[in-house]
Amino acid sequence: MDYYLVCADRAELPRLGLILPELKQRNCSAVMSEAQPGDQVWIMAQLPNCLDEVRALSRQQFKVVVLTLSVAVEEALMFLEAGASGYVNALAPVPLLQRVALVIESGGLWLPEALLSRVVHGAYQALTQHDEQEQDIWQCLTAREQAVAQAVVEGKSNKLIARELGITERTVKAHLGSAFRKLEVSDRLQLVLKLTGKMHATP
Repeated sequence: MDYYLVCADRAELPRLGLILPELKQRNCSAVMSEAQPGDQVWIMAQLPNCLDEVRALSRQQFKVVVLTLSVAVEEALMFLEAGASGYVNALAPVPLLQRVALVIESGGLWLPEALLSRVVHGAYQALTQHDEQEQDIWQCLTAREQAVAQAVVEGKSNKLIARELGITERTVKAHLGSAFRKLEVSDRLQLVLKLTGKMHATP
């Protein structure tokens, strides 16, 4: 996997070079012609037309991480819907940014913890707006998997889900694992986005 940085200021390169080995600074056009599917592309949110560039990069199956100087839930959702795999404060500590890179490499999504509950809550509000296709997504799950998934969408922990459904946490994890496989997602956030119609689909 290669790592690319799309930014306006070369002064950002040395610090990010501590996080991502052999980081290559390119403009969006150069990344599109040089990078391979699965490569990570880190891009500054403050760039002109950043949202359009995130859409274009994600359509090529690059793993896009948006770096922002001002974290906002509305902006985070906007970039996730455009296909970004991560959204993080550009000034976060180096160890945290290294963790982001590892999570993205393993196929996960990344949001700042402070935003996660707000995103989940916003996604839950969208549940009543499912169209027929989204209802079909739910129908591929068993009744118990649906109950567990619904609770996850509501932002509940495994411990609380187990108590409310009268099952063990181990059973909750088993149902979640089965739901992850059926819906082709790898973590709770992806599950929420998929079930609420906010998961970006790559053509």
